[in-house]
Amino acid sequence: MDNGASIINASYGGPKFSQTQYDAWKYASDNNVLCVIAAGNESNNDDVNYVYPADFGYEPACNGNPAIPNIISVAATNENDQMAVYSNYGLNSVDVAAPGGSWHDLNNNGLVEADRETNIFSTVPEITADTPLVIFNEDFTPRYNWYQWGTNSTWALDATGGDTCLVDSFQSNYVNNTDSYCCYADPIIPEKESKYVLSCDIKYDLYYDFAIPSMDALFIVASFNGSDWLPVEGEFWIDGIYYPQINPLISPYAGVTGTSQGKWLIWNNIDLTYLADLLDKFYIGFNLKTDTAYVADGVYIDNVELKRIPLSVSDHGDTYLSGTSMAAPVVSGIAALVKSMRPWLTAAKIKDIILDTVDEKDFGDSPILTNGRVNAYKAVTYNTPPYKPANNSPSNNASNVSITPTLSASSFSDPEGDEHESTQWQITTVSGNYSNPIWDYETNNPAEFTSVKVPGGILNYDTTYYWHVRYKDNYLGSKWSDYSDESSFTTESAPTEDTDHD
Repeated sequence: MDNGASIINASYGGPKFSQTQYDAWKYASDNNVLCVIAAGNESNNDDVNYVYPADFGYEPACNGNPAIPNIISVAATNENDQMAVYSNYGLNSVDVAAPGGSWHDLNNNGLVEADRETNIFSTVPEITADTPLVIFNEDFTPRYNWYQWGTNSTWALDATGGDTCLVDSFQSNYVNNTDSYCCYADPIIPEKESKYVLSCDIKYDLYYDFAIPSMDALFIVASFNGSDWLPVEGEFWIDGIYYPQINPLISPYAGVTGTSQGKWLIWNNIDLTYLADLLDKFYIGFNLKTDTAYVADGVYIDNVELKRIPLSVSDHGDTYLSGTSMAAPVVSGIAALVKSMRPWLTAAKIKDIILDTVDEKDFGDSPILTNGRVNAYKAVTYNTPPYKPANNSPSNNASNVSITPTLSASSFSDPEGDEHESTQWQITTVSGNYSNPIWDYETNNPAEFTSVKVPGGILNYDTTYYWHVRYKDNYLGSKWSDYSDESSFTTESAPTEDTDHD
């Protein structure tokens, strides 16, 4: 948005709340950017199973923050204008639906493949990953460029097994109520268009009981300044086993708990790219948190390695795709069309127009806020009348008014900010009856949009008249406002003539 963007399309999502992401999307919304976001492809109700960033527009999902207003969460429909079987939905959290394809189908070869008849033909970038570059590889010998702090912090080096490694509590169990950190001292200075991946060898014995819930856990943490630390978000693998997160009742962040049963495991695929994209520098480290229940041996860490993988777009290929990630760009395109027709519109107004012009559908057990599929033509041609004006002068029931008065009304105002096209003034002698007004004047003269002088020869002396006014905009299918509320005035009496006497 700082570079002039008015609309952002986001075709990604995940179940974990991030304050950093929330702040970024709020910044975009606060700066009049429309944020169009895929609702997700898990067939879930986003009112209950939150998906981010789509659910940043739904206050209960915002972790105590207010909902971000300029977000449109988009579900997907299939070729029959029904909710796609894979699409997420949500009566309160998902705004509209748009064509997203039919997902997968059985084709002629009997295999489950992308259905070329029902899915969306698209181009996708072919991203090439160059040779990974090792930023650092810390085996804790011979140098030790880490520092520690926190509650019950007893990090140390252990060479008992031959190779030196980092341990949280040397030759003893950790203690309850530990909140200790051990972090790499030097900042990481990232380069853009790169992927950053962290890995390490780890052996651990940490108490846990998910039934209570109660547990002790080790987190990988990151900081933008070396002082304020938060757990690294994301999914990761340990020796081929997928770990989306630890107990979600305890923490929404990735970490380890339990035991590796005395084995060294490889903790890898820890993606730090989002930090590199957001920050000019960042720090990384480890954080051990324990509760007030039982204790155990703790953690052993070795061969900490951070790699930068340079990325480049080598080409673009054609493919058939489906999903809410295909539906969201449809809505973004409609938003761009609306913006191109009315460049002055705010993000909030564009959102209102898109939501107000859907074709309503019966989505059955997969309801969304509008229960409708977007309609580009209706959105682009959408136009509502200008706001109803008010009579200003002469004031209602005014008397002794000139027979060539100046009528004035409130300023022209239009819901979509459309410009003024014309004004119509009417005067009658019978209240409420304008079927045959004595003066019916329509003008497109800007000088007379809100004020007009009644010419001579129209009004009579000592007579009560009634009048009203309306405005028309100049957008596609120009529309008149409602007439203003009627008001009346009575003209002055005829002047008396002086008579000479002999």
